[in-house]
Amino acid sequence: MSMPSNTATMARTLSFVMGLTPLDRLQINDKTAISNCQFSKRMGETAAEQPFWFFQRIRQDGMLEVRTPTGYCDYIAIEDICDIIPGEPIIVQAMTTAAFIERNKPQHQRQAPSESDYAPAYLLYVHKDRWGRIDSAAVDFIDPQLNIGKTTFSPITQADRERLEKTINRTMLPIIDPTRNASLMSADKGIKKTTALNESIAKAFIQSALAKRHSVTSSLSDAALKDLSQRKINQIMGGKA
Repeated sequence: MSMPSNTATMARTLSFVMGLTPLDRLQINDKTAISNCQFSKRMGETAAEQPFWFFQRIRQDGMLEVRTPTGYCDYIAIEDICDIIPGEPIIVQAMTTAAFIERNKPQHQRQAPSESDYAPAYLLYVHKDRWGRIDSAAVDFIDPQLNIGKTTFSPITQADRERLEKTINRTMLPIIDPTRNASLMSADKGIKKTTALNESIAKAFIQSALAKRHSVTSSLSDAALKDLSQRKINQIMGGKA
């Protein structure tokens, strides 16, 4: 269902303000989308109540396109997000639509592509063939003008293809792979560890504040802005940091 135009505009504005980029992990609270996804779930598997799915792009109607690690796609409203974990965008060189059309003309089909035929793009998800090779790549060009009138898939350079085949997995982006049909419902790698660490930081902060250990409280506040490990928390609480 499409949003009213003013709602769609507000959703796009909020998405921009939130700084969403492809492959950010969004915690989903849309019960219909989660239920629809479960139809492809293997018998006996337990689905997360509020799974993390990969952000792909914002549609013209303001809905957010999201995908599970195995490639199931759905569209959710921005108010159905309850948490955001910034991801690591994967940038590739993808052939522009204009270059692709030109290269399919008979007089150019035997010519090798040039660097000018490609432009930087966000990788959204990939299809693999039965041999585990990348069959096609879905991209979103960084220059929004290049996305007008384009198809979902664009050829990427051979160098990018070889690099990705060696490095990517479903903890990084959605991968549709006919040889691996396990229904991975949530992109939640590292979530439990991060949640436990945040809880530990909060508990230590409250304890030190109530005990009026001001130097410890200050150290925890400063450290929380940086990378903080459980070992570091213990050192601070023990007065060794």
